[in-house]
Amino acid sequence: MIRARRKAAGMSQTVLAKALGVTFQQVQKYESGTSRVTVHRLFEIAAQLRCDPCSFIVGAQNPDHDAAPSDLVSGFLASREGIELVKLYMEASPTVRTRLLSLIRAVATEAP
Repeated sequence: MIRARRKAAGMSQTVLAKALGVTFQQVQKYESGTSRVTVHRLFEIAAQLRCDPCSFIVGAQNPDHDAAPSDLVSGFLASREGIELVKLYMEASPTVRTRLLSLIRAVATEAP
């Protein structure tokens, strides 16, 4: 989840590591799960990535649902296509973003 959020933010491991005061290798360990992330560090990471710390915990936002939708979103955000889509979306103006969402809703609800 950390990796997906970092990539979606367009931030390198080196930049995140510097902001946290750790090595990029330590960030690699956080992302791969070989090092545990303390609650304090999780909040620091979330602040640097400008996201809710709970977003790193699968199912935390809606405990009544299983983790599959969250896993699907995380997987997409970690993909090249997901990263590119998020970057391009974030670069668009608020007006264009609103229009894009309207278009996507219309296409998604269209009968096959």
